[in-house]
Amino acid sequence: MIMASNDDDEFEAFNAEVNWLTSELTAREEAVPDLVWQLFEVYKTVGDAKFVEWMKSKHEDYLDDRSINYNKQSLMQLALRKYMIMGDD
Repeated sequence: MIMASNDDDEFEAFNAEVNWLTSELTAREEAVPDLVWQLFEVYKTVGDAKFVEWMKSKHEDYLDDRSINYNKQSLMQLALRKYMIMGDD
């Protein structure tokens, strides 16, 4: 399970790794895939049940309403912000 430790640093490190990998692809003039679907799937494996339920609801909203326009960066920022807030509870 990715990010199973409920650690903010691990969450941020994962997002940084995604950004690094996509920037490497861009630097090599390779196509960068749309990662939103994969990010939803990864975030739904986080070891925090409340966060997972919240992410599932965001994913359902996204699937039901295509006017919700996430990209890789906006979804990662939203997820990290919520994860950090939930960790403070």
